[in-house]
Amino acid sequence: KRHSSKKKRPLASGNFNKRFVLLVFPLFYFISISLAMLINYDFLYILSLYIILNKFYSLFFKRFIIIDCLMLASFYTLRIIAGSEAFVIELSFWLLTFSVLAFIKRYVELNERKNNSKSTSYGRGYKTEDKPLIINFGIISGYLSALIMALYIQNDKVFELYKQPEIIWLYVPCIIFWISYIWT
Repeated sequence: KRHSSKKKRPLASGNFNKRFVLLVFPLFYFISISLAMLINYDFLYILSLYIILNKFYSLFFKRFIIIDCLMLASFYTLRIIAGSEAFVIELSFWLLTFSVLAFIKRYVELNERKNNSKSTSYGRGYKTEDKPLIINFGIISGYLSALIMALYIQNDKVFELYKQPEIIWLYVPCIIFWISYIWT
């Protein structure tokens, strides 16, 4: 209810009755677990891990600066892993490595706090003074993603997958430009 944009969500804004949500939530949880079992048990395990980690994140980990971002990154990665299990697709080490970028979300939130003259972020361990730290980690992780892409292009498997893998090199400056642009 106190977050500048999340307060507009149906539950926080009061558009949904809390009692209705408390009744429907267990039903949705049961349906989700049942559907996950139908897909396959590896998907069920990943979904369960995701739910458990999300609870710990919401109740505890979101209050710690770097752990918060690492948890967000792990959620992105777990969604990729869950998708690969659900559709029985072989996971790429490179995709998983590329998926660990989560600092921009906190930077935007800190910027909003600064613009609203609030020094702390409700429910989070961040203060507007942490902005330089988040900027540094964000820029570093962004440029590392460009390096990961460059290393991926040199992988022998890429030459098997693509007729002209050298064209992928065009993405590297695009990633560098994009990272530079969003952090300025």
